[in-house]
Amino acid sequence: MNFKSQLLVSMLPFLNGLFSVIIYHLQIAPFITSTNDRHSMNQTIQYRIQHSPIWRRFAAIMYDTFLIAAISMGYGAIGVAISRWLSGANTIDTTSELHLLFQLGWLVVVVGFFCFFWMKAGQTLGMRAWRLKIVKEETVDTPSLQQCLGRCALAPIGLSLFFIGFLRSDQQCIHDVLTKTQVILLPKGSYY
Repeated sequence: MNFKSQLLVSMLPFLNGLFSVIIYHLQIAPFITSTNDRHSMNQTIQYRIQHSPIWRRFAAIMYDTFLIAAISMGYGAIGVAISRWLSGANTIDTTSELHLLFQLGWLVVVVGFFCFFWMKAGQTLGMRAWRLKIVKEETVDTPSLQQCLGRCALAPIGLSLFFIGFLRSDQQCIHDVLTKTQVILLPKGSYY
């Protein structure tokens, strides 16, 4: 057996499990009950969930891309300053250990950006501009740290399969399904 055949055979159980999860989550209840009302903790409210269209999610991604670019520039300036201070060079050598540390630090900053905003309010600044919010699948609460980290880890797969959201009635992507979160569209005038 050649390498491609072995790779395909080794991936079959993973793909089988992945498609089983996708098929299992194709049905989502139209109403979600939450006991975390901001005004009255004792009152249970049923929210009518309106799922976000794919084009709104794409627009929010574009907004957040500009924010991440600005943060990355600031991080890069700090990294070059530290590199210059430590080694006297104007750039970070791509073969040094400092370069790997620099890249890992950048990854932590980007993941930290998303996790902070998702856990705090359920939305980044780009999502706020387009009235989108990430909530847990079973409630309207903000996602946990594990769900946020899972979304960050699975987002490249979800973005590469971006249009799979059109196959589902709720237009949720694969990273939403696997982390048991959903992106909803907030009503006009809401800032929570």
